[in-house]
Amino acid sequence: MDLDTLLEHIDIGEDQEIEFKSAKNSLPKDIWPTLSAFANTDGGYIILGVSEADDGFIISGVNNPENLITQFWNNHNNREKLSFPICSNSHLEIKEIDSSRLIIISIPRATRTQRPVYINNNLMTGTYKRDYSGDYRCTEIEINFPEGKSKLSIPPKPPFQGGRGTQRWKPRVNG
Repeated sequence: MDLDTLLEHIDIGEDQEIEFKSAKNSLPKDIWPTLSAFANTDGGYIILGVSEADDGFIISGVNNPENLITQFWNNHNNREKLSFPICSNSHLEIKEIDSSRLIIISIPRATRTQRPVYINNNLMTGTYKRDYSGDYRCTEIEINFPEGKSKLSIPPKPPFQGGRGTQRWKPRVNG
């Protein structure tokens, strides 16, 4: 994200694809539901170092972005925290605005086979979706609906291909 686009988003505020989080000295705990929500819907940006004020958002910056990035990767790659590591190194960048440093995390939309992306090792209570500027816990119905009927587009189970339930799988023998 270029600097002009970032400043424009700070002026406009949060929406379907932008979430600001204050992160002066540590990674905010509520980053993970947002990451799940973006990955399960259309993707988006989490911008660390922007705080909410009475009249909008202000740049508050982060004190040690390298430390926060380390915290992010340690949790991101921990299957107890996140079901699927959706980001790569190219999805994080540090930007400087008026001597304040921000971390921009681009969250891609998870592929059909990666969804749902959930947190805290709990599919039913750790799966989120993004609606406008909020992250919402998915219902069991949303998690289990076949593709095309759910906002998450979770892949359906493949239909049974056998006739009259008599098909049996045999192990393949080489040789």
